[in-house]
Amino acid sequence: LLRRMASRAGAAAVPAPPTLLDPWTRLTESYVPRPYAGRLTLLQTRAARPRAASGWTTLGPQVEIHPIPGGHLSCITTFIDDTARALGAAIESHR
Repeated sequence: LLRRMASRAGAAAVPAPPTLLDPWTRLTESYVPRPYAGRLTLLQTRAARPRAASGWTTLGPQVEIHPIPGGHLSCITTFIDDTARALGAAIESHR
């Protein structure tokens, strides 16, 4: 609320206090994946944006996309059994 009020008043932005996630955030934001020559498997939730997988296809020549139910968190909570089956099938297909 204070940041919003300061912003409306034209004051300089109030920096957020540091958190424990700051180092992780810096690392993940600066990470640039390298191309991979092998086969990639992507378990993509059906709630994901339709083009969410397009970034993965630039990393390797073979990207298998397996749709799984749920969203980012519900795929490992509510739909964990479906996710586990899809992961198991993906692992078996790579043997």
